[in-house]
Amino acid sequence: VAQALNYYARVYSLHKRGLGAELSRINRYLVAAGMPELEAHKNDQGGIEVRERPRRHVPDGFQTHVGRRRAKRSETNALRDALALKPCGRVSTVSLREFQALMKNEGLSESTAQKEFAMLKVMFNVAMREWSWGGFENPCAGIKLGKSKRRFVKLEPAQREALDAALAECENPYFWPLVFVAKETTLRRETLLELRWS
Repeated sequence: VAQALNYYARVYSLHKRGLGAELSRINRYLVAAGMPELEAHKNDQGGIEVRERPRRHVPDGFQTHVGRRRAKRSETNALRDALALKPCGRVSTVSLREFQALMKNEGLSESTAQKEFAMLKVMFNVAMREWSWGGFENPCAGIKLGKSKRRFVKLEPAQREALDAALAECENPYFWPLVFVAKETTLRRETLLELRWS
């Protein structure tokens, strides 16, 4: 599954408006399979291409925060990791329903699950239609997708406090100003990271 998503990202995801978010989801599968993560880059012709991301050092404080978040969804992450290593022909609707149930039980929103399964469903559809996978049925076909929610642009007080607490553990001095600008402007991550002093 990870290999199929890797190819799908390079050929199909790059045409999507939500490329960054989809690559984030795909990267979880790639990491589980021991493959390099992907990121979007502007090429010399002004277009976008998907390339391997160089390994990055994650500050210890932020790594601790990420570890705690992953621990809250340990069963979901374990099932995703196993799915990443499965041959596509061995993925069943039953295993995907189990994945969906685990996501809900571990507190992931309906919107998060919807985006995950929509990505898998499209990838399998592309494989059948354009990659000529004969004798293959989309295991996501029987999965009912929930509703996707719009991205919030205003943090509630409890969300601000949780964010400040997480940042207090972070050793990277650049996160505080980035988060301050993000909270005040609601700029997306890609736009923030492209900012220059000029």
